[in-house]
Amino acid sequence: MWSVSTILTGLYSFMIETNPTLGSIETTTRKKKQLAAASLAYNVENDPQFVKLFPDYVDRYEAEKLQQQRPAVSTETTPSLTRAPANRQERGMPQGLAATVAGVVAILSIVLAYRFS
Repeated sequence: MWSVSTILTGLYSFMIETNPTLGSIETTTRKKKQLAAASLAYNVENDPQFVKLFPDYVDRYEAEKLQQQRPAVSTETTPSLTRAPANRQERGMPQGLAATVAGVVAILSIVLAYRFS
């Protein structure tokens, strides 16, 4: 029987291991960083559900795109548009931690719903 503790331990170990698993890709660290950098543009342009759920990231993407289209101007006179106004890191919560907390809450919700149904 799986307990909440063993489910969370399994999920955590899945996230930190580098062994190939079902659905994973084997690439270099450099390629993973390139894919991560391109993921915001891909999600905004190809996933309407993402756009609906994460409007702050859509605003961030549009601001970055606008910044890239502008001619080069001194950064001293132009405010930076590449950051979202309510960035979690600026509020003291790293994005990785926020994603982990959200995942744990989702798993606990599923476990509790299954247990009490």
